[in-house]
Amino acid sequence: NRDSLGARLVGKCGASGFDYEIEGTYQLGDAGPSDIGAYSIAAVLGYSIPDCPFGTRLFAEYDYATGDANAKDTDAERYDPLYPTGHMFFGLVDAIGRQNIQDYCIGLRAEPVKKLKATLEGHWFERAETTDGVFDAGGNQIIAGAASAGRPRHMRTCRHGSFVCASCRSTTSSICATSPVATVAAGWTTTALTNTRSSCCKA
Repeated sequence: NRDSLGARLVGKCGASGFDYEIEGTYQLGDAGPSDIGAYSIAAVLGYSIPDCPFGTRLFAEYDYATGDANAKDTDAERYDPLYPTGHMFFGLVDAIGRQNIQDYCIGLRAEPVKKLKATLEGHWFERAETTDGVFDAGGNQIIAGAASAGRPRHMRTCRHGSFVCASCRSTTSSICATSPVATVAAGWTTTALTNTRSSCCKA
């Protein structure tokens, strides 16, 4: 039993060229013996450059979705996106889902010809709680949570061929595989999407 309460505010700052979007969701209810208390927030600030060709717009975004700080207690704090979707929040790669995550994003958007929009954006991901895992866009865990809060928050991900690879600590070795299931070196987690070639990215 999970209920979600949310609000969204969108607007423009007069004729300044700036626009903004702020939204937040709070989830409550119960999951068996656990009490649900999770939330997400997102904020976007954009600027449309006046007299610039192609309607060029610069933007910066911040997105936060809670994680579960302690899996052994009765507080269910991990945000549940309910209807996972790709592209919408964290770019076209779809390597990271909206659970236990912080995302810092900057980008540029333009419309070089009518009905054709081009976007260039960069994302920096961090876990909200280091004791909780990292999840893909479908809600599957791709990196397990740490036993303590001392594990680094940041991560690197890459997508190559049909595998998503994610690292959460540095390692001196990388790995490539042609089989459906790769042998994973220390510090790596890999999730197979299809039975074709894959490679992992280096930390």
